[in-house]
Amino acid sequence: NVEKALYERNERYRAILNAAVDAIVTIDRRGLIEDVNPAVEKMFGYSHDQIIGESVNILIPLPDKEKHDQNLKNYQQSGRAQIIGLGREVIARHKDGTLFPVEILVSELDHLGLFTGIIRDITVRKAAELALRNQYHFNDAIITTARTIILVLDQKGRIVSFNPYFETITGW
Repeated sequence: NVEKALYERNERYRAILNAAVDAIVTIDRRGLIEDVNPAVEKMFGYSHDQIIGESVNILIPLPDKEKHDQNLKNYQQSGRAQIIGLGREVIARHKDGTLFPVEILVSELDHLGLFTGIIRDITVRKAAELALRNQYHFNDAIITTARTIILVLDQKGRIVSFNPYFETITGW
């Protein structure tokens, strides 16, 4: 029976959306939120009922709100996509006003006049990147100012790097 098959297919898709860790937001051409998965509630702090029908701009901090509205308007007028199909990092806004980094990928559902964004919170990744950068700069400062010779050799015993003190002592 066709109705049963369609119902089961829709239930499978709904189960996949509900299980997704990433937030999934669907908006119409005016930028109004049509549907969200449960991850949106966890990530942004809005309940399903609070967010449906609202402008997607409630998830975007200033000044990016204006940029988003302009991108949507430009796309509708010109048909040229600036962000559709491209993953990018942006800042998102939680219900409580907290800003956090996310990665977003937007696609268009042509025949429905809808856009879907898949959003991943990258707060932990950004913190790890910052910690690595800080560690690198700390290590570099130690190596640069150390009053001992520091050499880095490759597997064949060739010098690939050395610190300034090596230059001072050897003249190389």
